[in-house]
Amino acid sequence: MYKTSKQYIYVILFIFITLFYINKMLFLSTGILENTFSYITHPILNLQNRIVSPIRNFREKLTTIDQLQTKLTNETKERENLLEENIMLKSSLAHMEQVIEYVGFKKKYDLNNAITTQIIMREITDQGHYFYIDKGSNSQITKDMIAVYKNCLVGKIIEVFPTKSRAVFITDSVCKVAAFCFKTGAIGIYEGINETNRTHLSFVSHLDTLAQDDLVISSGEGLIFPKGLGLGKIIDFKKVNEVQYEVNIKPLIDINTVSYCCLVRK
Repeated sequence: MYKTSKQYIYVILFIFITLFYINKMLFLSTGILENTFSYITHPILNLQNRIVSPIRNFREKLTTIDQLQTKLTNETKERENLLEENIMLKSSLAHMEQVIEYVGFKKKYDLNNAITTQIIMREITDQGHYFYIDKGSNSQITKDMIAVYKNCLVGKIIEVFPTKSRAVFITDSVCKVAAFCFKTGAIGIYEGINETNRTHLSFVSHLDTLAQDDLVISSGEGLIFPKGLGLGKIIDFKKVNEVQYEVNIKPLIDINTVSYCCLVRK
């Protein structure tokens, strides 16, 4: 029954289409059959549009997504290239700064006459921080020469023998250096306390300004240590009385790992 009805529909549709083309060939003006056919085909065309349009829009979105993905990939590669270039430039700048720093340090302390020595032994106890170097009076080493490593103060020579010398680290309690804070300009006395990772900046006035992580540098006042050598960074600070701060410093040099130093005279 259903199959027979379906066949009737196809036959009727075929008849309409045949009559439509006959009408188009015989009559130039729009006829009844053409109008009837338009009514019949309108829902079909409308349905087709509803089906085709989302597919077309979906394809357009896919194209847009592909374009965006391609653009993102290209911009990511460009960003990576710029990052690589930036790292190279920073590395070059850091190298230039190191060269400039070395030239300035060499000019300041005449490293042409500096003596490079190796640290051959350490005495790090609660009673003192000392080290021995592999050169002595036979190599023109003299007492009170300054031991320096990469523009940072390591210590000073306290005893000289023919083939070796004994020196004190700046972390030792006998080592006291006039110093100032780079950012704020606060002044004080850098003192070792026989600890490897902590020292003090003493006699800092309560009128001075302090800042955490500020760099502490030798001021050059006194008879032993020259100006401009790195000592440490401020860890923390507090007022101990109405007129002074207590300032804890982390040394810039790790006395447990430094293996050589340069000896210079002030």
